[in-house]
Amino acid sequence: EKEIFSTKFTKTEIKPQSKKTYKNPEQKRFKKYKTIKEISFPTTSIKICCCKGESKNLVSIFGQNEISIYDTLTDTEISKFNNVVSEKISTGIIRSDGKLILTGEETGKIFIHEILTKNLIRNYSAHNLSVTSIDINSSKVKFITASRDCSFKYFDMINEKPIKEYKKSHSDSIMVNKFFDQNTILTGSHDKTLKLWDLRNSLSSPELIFNNSDKICDRSRSEERRVGKECR
Repeated sequence: EKEIFSTKFTKTEIKPQSKKTYKNPEQKRFKKYKTIKEISFPTTSIKICCCKGESKNLVSIFGQNEISIYDTLTDTEISKFNNVVSEKISTGIIRSDGKLILTGEETGKIFIHEILTKNLIRNYSAHNLSVTSIDINSSKVKFITASRDCSFKYFDMINEKPIKEYKKSHSDSIMVNKFFDQNTILTGSHDKTLKLWDLRNSLSSPELIFNNSDKICDRSRSEERRVGKECR
């Protein structure tokens, strides 16, 4: 007597969640992103930090004198600072380990806060005009700041005074500065130049200068028209 085995295959129909079609992988990727709840204060700057060694991606939203920090992987607000500074916050950055946040305000001051406790760690009277950009190098201790007063400064988090300062390093507002590596940084300005600096060089002069056809900035056009050329 023969034993008969029967296997029945059924095709599973997957119903689309949306009638909208996505033509490329990037569109499919962004389909799953959620909208963070409405922010109760005007936003001046937004920064993203992918924390190394930890499974969290932080988004910091800076307002007039408030900061909200969200974890995008859990869609939760993990910290909020109210009345964190006396004047309007102009820029900020979260350190790569997700423990500290640095903020710059329109008076030229820099503040370092601990995210977990919200304690003020240190503050600096860094510039004469609004702070436009802050960047931290891979050591997590040293950082650079740029300002509309046409200067940028090199600090560490241990001392209040800068390690080195570059006054009038551009002929117009410096709007962005970034570490290229541990000892080299790039600065971009409204004077339409991008400059490469070696922090080990005893002379306060750039290694390279790149000319651009338009202003280099990290701000909206409407804000640039409002502020104007303050350092001239």
